[in-house]
Amino acid sequence: MKKNKVLKKYIDILDDVTSVNGIVFACNAVCTVIYAVMGYFIFKDPGYNDASWKPIMYYILLFLPVLLASVDYAESKYKQEFKYSLYLPSLFFYAYLLFFEQQPFHFLYAICMIGMSVIYCDIRFAGLLGTIVFTLHMIFAIMNFEQEKGKLMSGRFFDAGLVLVMIFFFNFTSGIIVAIRNAKMADVNEEKQRFVALASVDEKWIFEYDIEKDRMNITQNVGGSNEQKQRFEHISKEAKLQRYVLYADWEELDRFLEECKAGRPILEAQMRLRNHKADYLWYQLKARTLFDKNNEPVSVIGTMENIDDRKRMELRIADENMRDPLTKLYENNHAKELMSEFLSTQEGTEYAGLLLIDLDDFSSLIEKMGTTFADEVLKSMATDLDEIFYTSDVLGRVGGDQFIILMKNIKKIPDIEKKMQEIQDVIHKIYSESEMRFATTVTIGASVFPIDGRTYDELYHNAEKALVYEKEQGKNRYGLYDHEKEPEYAKLHIEEKHNKIQYQHELDMTYEHTESDSLMELAFKLIDESKDTDSAINLLLRQVARRMGLDAIWVRHRVGREHRMFYPYRCIMGDFPIDEEEIYFSDDGWEEAVGRIKAANGYSCYSKVDENTGVRASVVYKKLGIRSFARCSYFEKDEYIGSLDFISFSEEREWSKEDKQTIQAVTNVISSYLLKMKAYEDAEDEIERLTGYDAITGFYKYEKFLENAQEYLRNAKPGQYAIAYQDFSNFKYINETYGYEVGDKILREYAEMLPETTKRFIMGSRVFSDNIVSLFDATDADMNDMVSFAEYCSSKFADKVQKEYFGSNVVCVVGLCPFVVTKDEDIPLKNIISNANLARKEAKRPEKANVIIYDESMGENLLKEVKYANEMEDAFRNKEFVVYMQPKVDLKQHKIIGAEALIRWVKPSGEILYPNEFIPVFEKNKSITVLDYFVYDEVCKYLADRAKKNEPVVSISVNVSRVHLQSIDEMVQYVKALLKKYKIKPEYLEFELTETMSTEKVEDTIKMLNKLRKLGVKVSMDDFGSGYSSLNLLTKLPLDVLKLDKEFLKDFEKDSDGKIIIPSIIDMAKKLKLEVVCEGVETKEQVEFLRDVDCDIVQGYYYSKPVPLDVFTEMLSDNEFIFRQEE
Repeated sequence: MKKNKVLKKYIDILDDVTSVNGIVFACNAVCTVIYAVMGYFIFKDPGYNDASWKPIMYYILLFLPVLLASVDYAESKYKQEFKYSLYLPSLFFYAYLLFFEQQPFHFLYAICMIGMSVIYCDIRFAGLLGTIVFTLHMIFAIMNFEQEKGKLMSGRFFDAGLVLVMIFFFNFTSGIIVAIRNAKMADVNEEKQRFVALASVDEKWIFEYDIEKDRMNITQNVGGSNEQKQRFEHISKEAKLQRYVLYADWEELDRFLEECKAGRPILEAQMRLRNHKADYLWYQLKARTLFDKNNEPVSVIGTMENIDDRKRMELRIADENMRDPLTKLYENNHAKELMSEFLSTQEGTEYAGLLLIDLDDFSSLIEKMGTTFADEVLKSMATDLDEIFYTSDVLGRVGGDQFIILMKNIKKIPDIEKKMQEIQDVIHKIYSESEMRFATTVTIGASVFPIDGRTYDELYHNAEKALVYEKEQGKNRYGLYDHEKEPEYAKLHIEEKHNKIQYQHELDMTYEHTESDSLMELAFKLIDESKDTDSAINLLLRQVARRMGLDAIWVRHRVGREHRMFYPYRCIMGDFPIDEEEIYFSDDGWEEAVGRIKAANGYSCYSKVDENTGVRASVVYKKLGIRSFARCSYFEKDEYIGSLDFISFSEEREWSKEDKQTIQAVTNVISSYLLKMKAYEDAEDEIERLTGYDAITGFYKYEKFLENAQEYLRNAKPGQYAIAYQDFSNFKYINETYGYEVGDKILREYAEMLPETTKRFIMGSRVFSDNIVSLFDATDADMNDMVSFAEYCSSKFADKVQKEYFGSNVVCVVGLCPFVVTKDEDIPLKNIISNANLARKEAKRPEKANVIIYDESMGENLLKEVKYANEMEDAFRNKEFVVYMQPKVDLKQHKIIGAEALIRWVKPSGEILYPNEFIPVFEKNKSITVLDYFVYDEVCKYLADRAKKNEPVVSISVNVSRVHLQSIDEMVQYVKALLKKYKIKPEYLEFELTETMSTEKVEDTIKMLNKLRKLGVKVSMDDFGSGYSSLNLLTKLPLDVLKLDKEFLKDFEKDSDGKIIIPSIIDMAKKLKLEVVCEGVETKEQVEFLRDVDCDIVQGYYYSKPVPLDVFTEMLSDNEFIFRQEE
């Protein structure tokens, strides 16, 4: 009992690996001292006469374990068990005693020590061994005593005593270590037993992995009893040497064993293991790591489950998901991934070839044979390719009729060319159906790793160049990429053709697995079978645009019997501008347009916009950036109903016979649907006309509203009344996002709200779409009250819609037109409604309020707008637009260093119209871009003329309209062409953007400014200070010049704040490295002040108003002009 307490005390002290190793090291050191003393007596014995090298070897081998243990301590290995470092070298010492010492004592001693060292590796037997060794040595000592009769008694007893001490140390230490290990492993063994008991419920393989010994024991549970036990020593090596694990899963095995050694609590792995039939099956290993009390991993115990069937099913499904459903080759993205992975591991010692294969005339194949037949051709082609390439090669389908292949481990480049020839031989087949014949040929482009690139993207890009080049040469061709042909590749516009090919592939992929044999069959099926006809038509238009390589297709449809067109469908294949939502025609304009359409039999194609008859139409198309278009119209009983516009923004194109046939066919399909819808709507209109009510809002139909309103006002008491014309901005978003049913519901709710909100409401009507007109009684209220009421209703309803339909941003805009009713006086109700509509249009402008009252100036402005728009065409023809220049003066040099180009409209009568009169009109109808281009051209021509005459050239700034933000690339390309045409230096041109324009579309503005600056021209912000975001924008916009708004100098002499703000802005601008121009300078005091605050340049009437070009030329030649002005 006492011994056990002492033992427990030692266990409590030495309850960690480090302490145990310390004890082991100490015991080994004590034993070493004992051996050294014994050796001293042995070798000093007078009877010892053996070789002199033996004592040296004796002590070397004796102290070797101590040396190795010290090294382990220095490397911190004492934190792990290092018993092999201590005891294996000791075997050499014991072997010395065994083979080189002839004394029986030494022989017996060596046998005991060797046995003890080996068995000590498993210290379960250490206590027993110590007892045996002690008994043997005591017997040997007694026998030796009897034999020598006491002659060497003292020496032998001394030896026996030393052995006794040594055995005591080993025996006692072994007992401590055994007790410690047993104590530490108690919990581990208990946990192991629980796991085995739980796992035995299921017939799975149970394994235990001894981390330290790298040993795995496997037991299969059969019928509730553990049988078929197997032990695998050094499993990390033997599993590979004996091929227990499939080679492909060695990495997974290494990962699993590393995680075991790292002490990961829960482990899982899947790998293929060899069974008794030498078949590799998928097994899933699930295991848990067991830890000792020091939280060190001891072993891993778990189960092995055969998941071969399930895993193979998962892999098959995963493989199918990675493959193209039609051809069963790898899908493009996965093929790219596999190829990139392979290329990243290559050192470039062997070649590889990347091949792009394109089936010639695939579109014709679809048209002639149908998509089902075309699908079979592609499948046959994929099968042929799979048969002529190695399984290690990667085959994929890029899309449509294009395939990609990576040939691995090629010895010679000519092997690639041989393979391409083999592909063409295999693919070339003659297909026939009925009376049609079609021969399949392919064109191939290839690139070589590592010569033409080391990455997938580089090889693909170069192979594509080779492919496009070969296709330009004809059909059934192949070729390798050649860097010497780069100039020829550049002429082929590879990127543009790549995009078109991608569009074509997407289109072809869309047609796969359909039962349609033609585009038209698909069109009818899409429209007839789809529950969402609008989506079906949009999809059809998109597919047609892709197939024909168009940028847009627009459907224009007439609104009832009005002279007005709207766009029910628009397909746009990129970032291109769009026309107005609606197009209004005057009576004469409508007759002219319809007459032109009928004269062309409803069909017209224009390869160039200039071919179009009528200057005004050309202006409209040019402002939108349209370069080619075709229009096919449809009629009902000889009455023009609408048309489809097929548009190209990116290029001028010739319209082929096939194009025209497709255009006619698509128009027939879509128009048949639209005409059916029109007949349905006409029937509804007739029903509503007979009933007099709108089916959606419950309001009167417009004709009924006019009739009833006139009758009501005829009998109404005298006083003030008002017509409100309401419209919902962004209502199209509701219809397209949430559906027309939701749009109708919102209109219905608004119609219900009006009479519930106020008793002033008399009656209303839905004119069309989301436009509602209402009659209100305002006899005892002023118009401010009516405005407030309208604003309240608008905001309240808009908030309600926004909450219910997130992101709608619907805003109700209202135009009000008050009028007075008197006795015996007819009310011109239609005119009043028209005036209210004008006010509504004014309210839709971004800078205007949502509710606006009509005033007579709106009517006058409308007449002016119509007049100016109609006269613009003749004005260009008669050269009535004239460029004027306003000089810019450098205050330090006292000279003209530039000018701003401005436009004037000089009428034949001599009347001069200023920009503020006609520019807003041209901006509204977007013809401002044509006017801007005219000014740019005139300025460049003027600069080039001065340079040609060797006259001084100054920088001239021109204005940029916000409309240009809709077609940035077109505008930049036009400027680039002007610079090239007139051969002028870019720094002589400066483009001015207003501050308000910059704040409207910041990202687009930045894009435009950067592109202009790349041309070398300067850019400036005009009217700085007229808006509210200037300071924030200055750090974002890439500007060269800052122009201060003239308002800073207004009331300059009286306004002291301006004298504080201007110097601050100038200082800030200079720190931002911006040149400063102050416009609106009109007095000498202003000039002197600006000179004092270090303003660079000024512009204003003090020096000169805008003047014609000839006058400005004279100013430049007059060196005293500025000095005279400053006198």
